[in-house]
Amino acid sequence: MKDLTLITCSYNTPKIIETMMKSFKYHHNISNFPIIIMENSTNEETTEFLKSLNISFVRTVGGSHATQMEKALKMCKTRYAIVVDTDIVFTKNIESIFEDFKERGLTLAGIECGDRGGFMLYPRIHPWFMLIDIENVNTKNISFINYEKLEKTNSICFYNLTVDSTLIKEQKHYDVGATFREDIIEAGLKVENRLDYENFFKHYEGSSWRMNCGNEELERIARDTWNNYQAEIEKYKDVDLENIFVGV
Repeated sequence: MKDLTLITCSYNTPKIIETMMKSFKYHHNISNFPIIIMENSTNEETTEFLKSLNISFVRTVGGSHATQMEKALKMCKTRYAIVVDTDIVFTKNIESIFEDFKERGLTLAGIECGDRGGFMLYPRIHPWFMLIDIENVNTKNISFINYEKLEKTNSICFYNLTVDSTLIKEQKHYDVGATFREDIIEAGLKVENRLDYENFFKHYEGSSWRMNCGNEELERIARDTWNNYQAEIEKYKDVDLENIFVGV
């Protein structure tokens, strides 16, 4: 899988990023694979883990997922990127969908979603698993965040995880990744909704930020998710990550 970089953002969950990386290695014959890790943790556990593997990373304590993703896409040196959340666990080799992505001349592909949580939302590709043609995005000068669109629709709160009940639910908003998808389409580039991508990963949603978010119900869900996640840790525990990834 030449010309591909793995991109992810990490927050206070060293065991989760470790398992994500191990699952990728488990299903792919790789070494010195380029990875961009935006490390937003408020503790030192993840940085110590990454340093033990000699993997460089970008540290911004408490940084938001969206702003760090924008930086990561600008940093990418390969033509293509696969962007995942750390709580993704790969279940298959992705080479087939990567080759198809290139052959079809796509710029963005993944699983599309729209309205959720009672809000009217512009469509987006779920930001926890996306294939991106970085070269096309840069050629058209497209950023992951379009602040003008966020301001016009009062959507910045979705990017800062500060959504509350005062928002007008009858008004349409942009959730994380929605302006990115829309700007790519407006630039005349191809975006594709690929429901089959769901066969290549499991997503343990909210495994990092939900754990201590201050919402009792979400924290309960996070604890249940973490309990289920233990089977993934056990499955990939013996995968050796030495010399597998190289930070850029």
